[in-house]
Amino acid sequence: MSSSKADDLERENFLNFAGHFQEDVKCGLTVFYDHVVNKLSVPYKIKNKEFSVFAADTPAFSLELQFHNVIIEDGRHPREILMTCVRGECINDHSATGKYRIRFINGLVTEGMIKESSFTFDELTVHLHLWNYNFSTYPFSVDTDKVPWRLIYEPAASLMQKWQMLGESGLNENEIENATTFQFLYTYLGLYLDSETYVGYGKSSVVYDKALIDRCVLSKRMRLAAKKLFETCHWKDMETLLENYEDNIRGFFEAWVLKITNKEGRILFDCVSEMIERCTRDYPRRKDILPLYAGNRSFVRDILDTMFESRGYKGSYPVYVLKDKPKFIETSFVYERKYTYINEKQKVRMITFIESIVEGGLQISAVDGTMLVRDGSEKTFLNNALYCYFTDGGRRSARMKESLYITPEMSREELREDIAAFFKQITAV
Repeated sequence: MSSSKADDLERENFLNFAGHFQEDVKCGLTVFYDHVVNKLSVPYKIKNKEFSVFAADTPAFSLELQFHNVIIEDGRHPREILMTCVRGECINDHSATGKYRIRFINGLVTEGMIKESSFTFDELTVHLHLWNYNFSTYPFSVDTDKVPWRLIYEPAASLMQKWQMLGESGLNENEIENATTFQFLYTYLGLYLDSETYVGYGKSSVVYDKALIDRCVLSKRMRLAAKKLFETCHWKDMETLLENYEDNIRGFFEAWVLKITNKEGRILFDCVSEMIERCTRDYPRRKDILPLYAGNRSFVRDILDTMFESRGYKGSYPVYVLKDKPKFIETSFVYERKYTYINEKQKVRMITFIESIVEGGLQISAVDGTMLVRDGSEKTFLNNALYCYFTDGGRRSARMKESLYITPEMSREELREDIAAFFKQITAV
């Protein structure tokens, strides 16, 4: 029997064992098998005859298995184990301790004879916590590009991971309604964010890995979800391309990239941002990241509000706007192309701050956006530097600037000094 077939059979046998439990425990055991067995080392700590295993800890959910009345049968009790060759059994021998048994081989043992370990237990409970995953863990830097869609991709990826691991039982009504839409976004934003995908020189030039696009064919369900999304955005041209998708997969992708990077892309960005907020707002925030925000956000906000006001900016944290009269001739470079404008009516500079949880700290990154305004039609949305990533020729441009990194251990005086230096860097022209 091939290795893959043996693995499949081993998994099938374990899931048959999981079928003896209630649905929530069955789901927990499935996640445990797929994401811990053969993959993760776990502490083998038995306390008060209980053995706990974190089967998953993601931005969207955490899942812990707790085995009760545990008895280690083989006498071996290492500090850490990598569970391989895992089998589950229902115990029919009433003289045995426990109702169920888990057998495994510790993959961390590299010397001597391979010996099977086992423990019995009477009961198994699953602790599932669903979290608000509308936050970023991306380590933004001055070289980061495609910023708005990175902010969308991460929660979309978190939702896909939760859907794949827990099924619809782990989703709320809004997530179920929009799951396939996010599946499309996860796929096609992932292709756009690939390092080999970018808008090249010239209005219609899109550079990308053609073989990668050919392999990621949209299913009919994903195409239907994309069609509804395009209808919401009033993107008739994308709807038409979608109708002939199978005949022109690359053409559809090229049009997609151009659409989401020009000024119409803002429509989709706002639409999907609202969808994410609607899907996540009823979930609590992860308790382990709350201390990173405690007091720091308000402290940063109050200082930056005062500093930006002193420079003539309007607004409040996290968005500040400065309206100015442009030079007689304004030039800008967008996608390696030079644009020149003469005697525009108004120039708007916007600073928007993005927050990320990075390596146990709070990273606050500044996006610097500039927009040349022709008339009053654009003034209704002049409130976010991220909109300047959606180009209108050379009238809009945006770039990442410096970041402020905050740890829970920082004193207020240290933070105040760092904010002052941060402000000086991001407001320099």
